[in-house]
Amino acid sequence: MHFICSKLYRNPLGRAVEIISSISEAAAYSCNR
Repeated sequence: MHFICSKLYRNPLGRAVEIISSISEAAAYSCNR
């Protein structure tokens, strides 16, 4: 998992996807509460 994250960090598009997915995860967590 960590090597994927570092790979995404060098790729702006991958980084954007990572940010979006983390936001989606946070939203899902809020909905579950």
